[in-house]
Amino acid sequence: MKNPATYKGIYAMHKYWSKKPPTSVASFIQRFSQEGDIVLDPFSGYGVTGIEAVRLNRKAVLVDLNPVATFLSTVIVTPVPIQKIEKTFDDLKRKVTPVLDSLYHTQCPVCSNKNAIATHYIHEHDTIRTVWVQCPQCKTRRGEKPPSEEDLCTKSYEDIPFWYPRMTLFENSRINSKKTMDTRNFFTARNLYALSFLYSKIEKIENPLVRNFFTFVMTASIPQMSNMVFVVKTRGKTASSERYSKREEVGSWVVGYWIPDEHFEINVWKCFHTRYRKALRGKREAATILSDVRIGSSFADLKNVPLFIKTADATNLCFIPDKSIDYIFTDPPHGDRIPYFELSILWASWLKMDVDFEKEIVVSNAIEREKDITDYRKRLVSAFEEIYRVLKDGKCISVAFNNLDDETWLSFVDILACSGFEIRDICPMHYSAGSVVQDTRKGGL
Repeated sequence: MKNPATYKGIYAMHKYWSKKPPTSVASFIQRFSQEGDIVLDPFSGYGVTGIEAVRLNRKAVLVDLNPVATFLSTVIVTPVPIQKIEKTFDDLKRKVTPVLDSLYHTQCPVCSNKNAIATHYIHEHDTIRTVWVQCPQCKTRRGEKPPSEEDLCTKSYEDIPFWYPRMTLFENSRINSKKTMDTRNFFTARNLYALSFLYSKIEKIENPLVRNFFTFVMTASIPQMSNMVFVVKTRGKTASSERYSKREEVGSWVVGYWIPDEHFEINVWKCFHTRYRKALRGKREAATILSDVRIGSSFADLKNVPLFIKTADATNLCFIPDKSIDYIFTDPPHGDRIPYFELSILWASWLKMDVDFEKEIVVSNAIEREKDITDYRKRLVSAFEEIYRVLKDGKCISVAFNNLDDETWLSFVDILACSGFEIRDICPMHYSAGSVVQDTRKGGL
């Protein structure tokens, strides 16, 4: 399918790598399965396959070894009354904004109001050079000024009384991570104070479904709260472009742990509120297109419910009976392209989740992990042997695999053949938008 729709609604709720265009996934599901069939994705990621399968009146099994992925999928599809979400947000806002606003108070450059709010700080190397300000008094939406002493005198990490994670990273030059880094390094002390305080209030939400939703909103917000948001200097390719602008704008977190010399520190509540609005739109859409989806706790539950989500290793699908799956759409790890688990540390640490790095199917530049092409191939063969076992005779599997390296492609085709599959067709999958990874990296899409 050419020119698929952009990610919006359900698919814009949270960042996750390698989301496949839902319209494309839906077209494959419609072509190769019937209503009531069971559709499996053993590398489910964000959960696009499951969402589209259920929307199209199929049953779905979503499996991923990454607990972050299955958490995201579960929160997205689990019905939660919108009124409960909105009431909880109002309560949360009332409890946290007095403290959070006090962390970002600054003087307005237009009317000199000392209770204006700093929305963005632009850091250059080790100091703040510019502050963006919103003022409730004169209604300035983006005043800019050099930092005052108050702006520069921030919290220290030692001032933070609330829990926050300190998970150490692997040394991996491909994603700019170093052994000397841990998850605290991604935030200024001010933003880490604000984030940990906000999380302490989210943890106290009584209703577990509502609490999970707001935890989801928080993890979706975390990248923009970090030091990894670059400053966009010129929005447009060239000075002659119609979109060219010299005005500095907010970038985003790209794949990896790169902290630019020039980067933003963005007001934590502003990030959270923005992401909340996106997540709420997604939940409204989910309530419309998925209705009251129930999630089973076992494969057998699919007799009565449309969806089963499990955190598990694709090399061991023992919870799925032989020849019980009608169709499979999956997007397995593409060699060394994306080290999902290493990139998930930022979220998993805040979610207090243990990630099974040993069983991940990946080629990683982190030497200590010993994740080379041999280990990758061995584990991927085991996974596709299991996939072959659970697929009904005569039924189809569609595999999205993106890599520009000929050796990796040939190796993958060989893996499919060794697992018992017969390749019937190979076709391109078009994306709704490119990315930094897709455009600039060897092995990108």
